[in-house]
Amino acid sequence: MRIESRVASGDHKGDVQIPHKGKDGFYIVSVSKFKEDYIRVPDLESVANALAAGLRVRMKADAQQVPGLVMPESITIDGLGVVAWANAHRNRKEGSSS
Repeated sequence: MRIESRVASGDHKGDVQIPHKGKDGFYIVSVSKFKEDYIRVPDLESVANALAAGLRVRMKADAQQVPGLVMPESITIDGLGVVAWANAHRNRKEGSSS
């Protein structure tokens, strides 16, 4: 699974960002920039599902020192926008259970 975004402005404009895995091995998703709202998730599938639910994810490009929270509207999952990915993912799950 490939989750990415491009930096929109500043010194790193155009750089590809990917979800940042913390030293504890978890990714951070959140409804806000406040630490008390952070939710630690173990894998990219969980990150993708959180994005589909409207949460943001901490991401960073190689050249960036600090990860930032990125909104779902600015992110692609396997080349699809988050909404399109969620619809396709839901259709795959529904098709596999019949």
